[in-house]
Amino acid sequence: MDIKPCIGCWDCWAKTPGVCVLQDDMHLILKHINHNDLLVFAAPFSMGFFHSFVKTVQERMIPLLLPYSELVMGEMHHTLRYGTSPELAFIYKPEPDTDEEDVQINRDVFDRFALNFSSTVVFFHSIKKSAMEIIHETVDF
Repeated sequence: MDIKPCIGCWDCWAKTPGVCVLQDDMHLILKHINHNDLLVFAAPFSMGFFHSFVKTVQERMIPLLLPYSELVMGEMHHTLRYGTSPELAFIYKPEPDTDEEDVQINRDVFDRFALNFSSTVVFFHSIKKSAMEIIHETVDF
C-alpha cells in the first residue's frame, strides 16, 4: 500500500476533522480500524527497533483522536474520536543480535502507543514462536 508519512499539519483535527489531507491508501485502513476487535501490527526489527513503517502507520492514525485531552493514569492523552478502539498486538521478526533489552524497549514503546489510543496490548510476540503457539495465544486473549 502507498502510505505517506504524516506531515504534522494537524488538518485532520482542525480543517478536515477525522480526515487526513494526504492522498494515499491510509484512508482505506482508517475506516476499518474501529470496526475490529483486534489490530495486529507485524514488522521486522531493524537496528534494534521495529521497522519505521510501523511508526508511519501509527502517526497516520491521529485522525482517530480528537484534539482534546483527558487525564488517563495521571497523564494527559487525547480523547478517542469514535469512542472505541480495538485491542492491539504486535508480531515481530527479531534480528540475529536482538536481545531482551531490545524486545523490552520495543514493548514499552508499543505499550505507550496503546495507552495513547485508549487500548491494551494483548500480545507482543516474536515469529520465532510456532504458528500454533501464536494462534493459541491469540484465541485465548
